[in-house]
Order: sequence, then structure tokens, then C-alpha cells
Amino acid sequence: MTEDRLWLEEIEGKRALSWVEEQNKRSVAVLGEDEQYERDLARVLENLESKDRIPYGNLRNKEVNGFWVDADHVRGLVRTLDLADYGEECAEWNVLIDVDALAEEEGENWVYSGTRTLTEEELSLVMLSRGGKDAVVIREFDRRNKQFVENGFFVEEDKSMAAWLDRDTILICTAQDGGRNTDAGYPGSIRLWRRGQKLQEAQVLLECESDDMRCFVYLMHREDGKVNLLGVSHSFYLTTHYHYTSSGIRKLPLPADVIVQDTYRGMLVLELRSEWRGIPGGSAVLYDLERDTAVSFFTPEAHQSLRSVCVSRDSIYLNIIDNVRQGLLRVLQNNDAYTYERITIEGAECVSLFSCDMYSEELLISATGYLTPQALYHMNAQGELRLCYSNREAFDRDGLHVQQHVAISPDGTRIPYTQISRKYLPLDGNTPTLLYGYGGFEISLLPHYDPTVGSLWLERGGCYVIANIRGGGEFGPEWHQAALKENRQKSFDDFYAVALDLQRRGVCNSKTLGIEGGSNGGLLVGACMTQHPESFGAVVCQVPLLDMLRYHKLLAGASWMGEYGNPDLPEERAAIEAYSPYHRLDAEAEYPPILLMTSTRDDRVHPGHARRMAHKMSEQGHDVLYYENTEGGHGMAANMKQRARMSVQIFRFLWKKLAV
Repeated sequence: MTEDRLWLEEIEGKRALSWVEEQNKRSVAVLGEDEQYERDLARVLENLESKDRIPYGNLRNKEVNGFWVDADHVRGLVRTLDLADYGEECAEWNVLIDVDALAEEEGENWVYSGTRTLTEEELSLVMLSRGGKDAVVIREFDRRNKQFVENGFFVEEDKSMAAWLDRDTILICTAQDGGRNTDAGYPGSIRLWRRGQKLQEAQVLLECESDDMRCFVYLMHREDGKVNLLGVSHSFYLTTHYHYTSSGIRKLPLPADVIVQDTYRGMLVLELRSEWRGIPGGSAVLYDLERDTAVSFFTPEAHQSLRSVCVSRDSIYLNIIDNVRQGLLRVLQNNDAYTYERITIEGAECVSLFSCDMYSEELLISATGYLTPQALYHMNAQGELRLCYSNREAFDRDGLHVQQHVAISPDGTRIPYTQISRKYLPLDGNTPTLLYGYGGFEISLLPHYDPTVGSLWLERGGCYVIANIRGGGEFGPEWHQAALKENRQKSFDDFYAVALDLQRRGVCNSKTLGIEGGSNGGLLVGACMTQHPESFGAVVCQVPLLDMLRYHKLLAGASWMGEYGNPDLPEERAAIEAYSPYHRLDAEAEYPPILLMTSTRDDRVHPGHARRMAHKMSEQGHDVLYYENTEGGHGMAANMKQRARMSVQIFRFLWKKLAV
């Protein structure tokens, strides 16, 4: 049968946008914008835009660099503050860029996307996107004078990456002005660009093949030395690394699946994803660039994994996941010996390093839990803790309880999941329950305080469940690799096993259980819905991948073949087609009601996935609602008001469909 819905892949196509507008109107009408909607919207916005929430920022040279959004600054403020004043109630922040004022002045829908700063020169490369896309405009900014540099470094919109080599030189990955893109839509070359030089005249240092994922630069400049890494990502998990110096470029003998986390005393801090030189996968390693030697300084136990590494002036800090809870470990090197110190905060369910200063031993440490609002502490070089900020309680947690349970997947694997609900929950199957999952790209779902879930779901009697299924990173690289490519079905089986366990325990039944996921999680819930339609009462599917036979031809899709496989290869296509939600749709099946949500400006996962799925389901007569935000990129929202509106729509949909 000829595919007749490809017109929906025309992102700005007149016919497609007309269809989107009709669907949006219908969804708003069904979900309603009544007085309760307005009350819910106001409450969510109050939490999102509260001026007394934590003003997060990253440390650099005893200064906090943050980005702030509130009701008066919906696009946000780029600002700084001396660390000594951080936490003071009346601290006066130094505003560098008012993004709202900039957008109004230039007539652009700017969304701030980050900066790369050359600290000693107070110069930044500021990244701004139009409407929240992954593609950004790069502009040079003078932090001292608080203005963009006239005739400074400038790159028009692209999925670019840039880093400072020195005040007059940057390394740039972009398809603009003489560059080119890979098949995945990312830059395929690295150029050395000197101030005053036209970009098209910049020296090409490295190029990759069109079927590679992208080129990248990773420049780490510390007081103890500079390390300039160039790389070619062949896929999402396989990379060739190069060391760049004034003498030239040298290919490094590192395993293709290694992750470079940071540098320490001129050495690379590596995370291994598989065994190398006798060191187990999942370990943290120091690699000497000159001697080609590798020494392991941390190997996780079976129930642990390494989440991230941050290096201060003298210490290495490891964020460790231990049985799906996060902890913080300080590592000190003395010659060939290592000492370890666990950093704890009394009463905190999860402790993690939020930011460390490469110029000192100052840290910002986060403490939180499912029912505990996040708090941010400053720890100085003497190890003294100071509470800087804590978020207020956003919902009534009285009577709520957190429990961890285990479901058994069909192959016997134990799958942990966390349930947040009333402590004395009646096990009669009638509690509206929302099961959330992701299960991909080695991303871990860890305890965190969610004001929206708390106020719109938990506080009103709902049960919320997070499934730690394979494909994630909760138990290290092997947990992720167990669900790659032809084994993808294991993620879906794990999620379904959790759903069955919730029903077996009497928490909910097939009519009161809803499932939610976004991006790869959208694929997850789409697959589970089409495989087990009788088991769920509602589905929320956000910015999803759904047509898995075309995903690699759309936007950044080609970069994910290391995760899902290549549908053009017959030996891989069969496994992909077997679970592809779009292709499993059956007009005779009775699917649960589904709310599909995406963004027109998502330039990562093509909105055509959600559009075509909704169109096909609607034609087959299924209960489907579709909402597409016209801004927001992969995050679906360009500002807090849009984010709040979509959250309220989701929970109104769930209460309508799952309440007994």
C-alpha cells in the first residue's frame, strides 16, 4: 500500500499546518479551558516562575554564572554573582544579557541555549536558537562591556559547536560558509578560525565521512595544562579521538566507546563502556596522553554505576548511582594511591555534585528526593557546608510515601521501580496510576522533586511510578547495552512487566493505569500500547519516535542507528519492524485513549512521527487527541507559560480517562 501521509512530514507545509491547527483546536475543546484549568495553570506557573526558587548557576573562578526565568523575564536573564554573595537574600546579580529585551530589539524569537566562555579574557560565545530548536546562532559577547562584539565571531543558524583556543582563535564545527553536514544533519568538519578571517577561509583540521554522526571539539583549559581534543563520532556510541597541539593532530589509541569526562593534572579522565586493558567496563580511568598509560581509580559494584565526573583544582568528584539513588564521592590522588571520601547531607535521599570550580575547591552540592524539595549547598575548601537556597514545598506531601519494588521481566531480569503514593493505599485496583519510563541512551531516571506531578497528580490521590528499565544507565553500560538494536524489545518487556506487577499488587487495573513517555520514551509507550492495548487506560506520548522504518531519514535520526539499528539492512530491519508502533497499528484493535504531543520547531525528533501516528489512528477510528506547540524545540516549550499549559493539558487528560 502506498504511503499517503508523507505530506505531514512537510514541517511548514500549508496542508500540514492546517491539519495541525484543526487538531489543536479539537484538543483544547476536549480538554477544556474552564475555571479549574485556569486554577491549575496558575498553580503550575507559580511553581515554575516563583522568584524564591533556587537560582541555579555554574561555578567558574569563584563566580556563579546562571540563567534565570520568571514571570517578568519569560525568555530569561544571563547573569553572574560572586560566590561569597550566593545565598544572600538581597544579593544583586550582574545581568549580562536580557534575552527578552534582545528579542524585542532584534525582532527575533530568541531562546537562550548556553555559552562557552574564555574566562581569562571575559569573552563568551553565546548560543541563541529561534523558537527553541537545536540549531543555534553563535555570537561573540564581551562580558565586561555587556555587549556583543562588533565584527566578532558570528555563525548563522546551524547545529554548530565551537570552543575557544585563545582570545583570537576558535575551533568551529559548522556547515555554514564552506562547511558541510553529515547525513544525520550535524557538522562534518572542524576548522581553525582566526579573528578577522572569513569563515570560508578557515583551515580545515579534520573531516568525517557523510555517514558518520558528527565532528566535535572538546577543549579543556586548566591551570595545570591545556588539552585540546578533536573527535569524529561515527555513531552515538563510537568515537575516534584526536589530540590537537601546535605540532599537529595525533590519533589517540582509545577504545571507540570510551567517554571522555574531564582532565586531571594533564591526564584524561575516562569512563569505560567496555573492558579495556584489563579494566572492567563502567570504571573511571586516568589516561596519560604522553605515556599511553591507563590506571583505574574507581570500579562500580554490581548495584552501582558512574553517572558523571567533575574535576576541581585538586580533586576528582564522582556522582555515583547506587541502587537507583545518587551519592557523591571525592577522590584524591597521592602519587599512585587514592583516597575516597563520601560526601553526605543529613536527611537527603539523593546527593549530587551540581557544579565545581576548576580554579578552586569550591563546590555546589544538590540534595533532593521525590518528596523533598531540592536544596543547594556551598562546600568550601575546608569541607564546611553552607545552605544557599532551598525550594519551597510545592504540594502537600502529608500521607505520601515512597517505596521501591521489583518486577520480573519475561527473561527473569529483576526490574526496579519506584512508587510514590498514599502510604495506606487501598489495594483494590481503583487508584489512578501513572507509569513513566524512558529506557534508552544510557539515561538514568533518579529521584527528583517534581512540583507539577505533585500538585496535579499526587496531591489529588494519584499514584506515580517510575520504571528503571533496561536501556537506561541505572546499573552501568551493561544495563544499557542489554536493550540495544535487536534487543530493543527487552525495554518494552521490562516496562510491561512493571505494569503487570502494579496490577498484580492491586495498585491499579487496566482501566486505571496510564503510561507516559517522551522522545525515546514516546517510542516506549507507543510500542507498549500497540503490543498490549488491553493493559492500559490512557497513553501520553510526547515528541516521540514512532515510524521506526523511516526514523533514520528524518532530521537527526541517522545519529541514533547505534541505539536502534539500521532499517535499510535486512538483518536489522525485521527486529525494528516487529515493534515499530506506526506499523503495528491495527484498525480492529481497541487501543486506549492517547494524547500525542510534539512541537513544530523540534529539529531533533521530526514532528512527522506524531503527526502521522495521530492521523492514521484517527482514520482507523481510535480515540486520539493531538496537540502541537508551534515553538519549543524538542522540549516542546519555548517558555514557562507554554510548559505549564502543556502540563495542565496532560493531567486533565489523565484524570478524565483514568478516574473511576
